[in-house]
Amino acid sequence: MAVTSQLRATPGRFDVAIAQWRAAGLLKPSAVKPVFATLEQALVLRRLGALDTADRDALRKAIQEMLGCGARGFRANSAKVDRLLRSEFAPAC
Repeated sequence: MAVTSQLRATPGRFDVAIAQWRAAGLLKPSAVKPVFATLEQALVLRRLGALDTADRDALRKAIQEMLGCGARGFRANSAKVDRLLRSEFAPAC
């Protein structure tokens, strides 16, 4: 997922504001955007920090809604999410 400090006046449907951005090691107020991407490990220069529990829960909820997983969440559907990630992103939840 993409993290940005370029915040819009009206957030997108699945944008998740990072409430505890300083505690997460970020330099400015930031949000997570609904953009899935992968990077080669060699391109990751350093870890900035980590989201606190409330921000992680908000992000998890947004991802569940985006993927149509419903209230049961990823833990209950881990095998289905694994299949989803291996497929062409066909709904699996």
